[in-house]
Amino acid sequence: MDAALMYVLAGRVRVLSNLFRARDEKAVGDFLLGDFSMDQNRKAACKNAFSLIGKHQPEAAIAFFILGNNMREVVSLITQNLRRPLLAVLVVRLVQGHEEAKKLVREVIIPTATEQQDRGLLHLCYWYVDEFAASYSVLWSHALAKDSVGKKVETKGKLGGLLSRFDDDDADDDDDEPVELFLVSQLTPELGSRVS
Repeated sequence: MDAALMYVLAGRVRVLSNLFRARDEKAVGDFLLGDFSMDQNRKAACKNAFSLIGKHQPEAAIAFFILGNNMREVVSLITQNLRRPLLAVLVVRLVQGHEEAKKLVREVIIPTATEQQDRGLLHLCYWYVDEFAASYSVLWSHALAKDSVGKKVETKGKLGGLLSRFDDDDADDDDDEPVELFLVSQLTPELGSRVS
């Protein structure tokens, strides 16, 4: 059961079924050969997933939720129980269509990343949902990223002031790094005139 998630993500459910049969778990092997486009099989997969959660096998439960096409439960289980939101982004990208994946990232993963104060994950998520200004700004100011969840970030006004501050959460260090200042001045014409 430990590798079930990887086989399901790779689209190798038939191989997984054969592995279960080889371990004398014919019932699970036969179940995995079912047609998961049918509603009855998807419901059975979700029911098995809830059973696996009760048995403290979250990775296997995630695999069965994917087979049951219950992505909201998948994302919830990965972010809340496993506390691995980056894995949630990967799973969503591999399994869902592009627009559905963006919706899940916006509704579930971005709020989780904000709560965990994970700037790297916020940057990745905003970039994935095509909010490039928010993605860029989250690298410079955690406060702006936290306030901008679910909002469009205005690039010109906020980024100019934001980049000139270099809010790196270090209260003792008031000096801006010269290398960072130079790089930002090259990337932002508005700021370049102030640095020169």
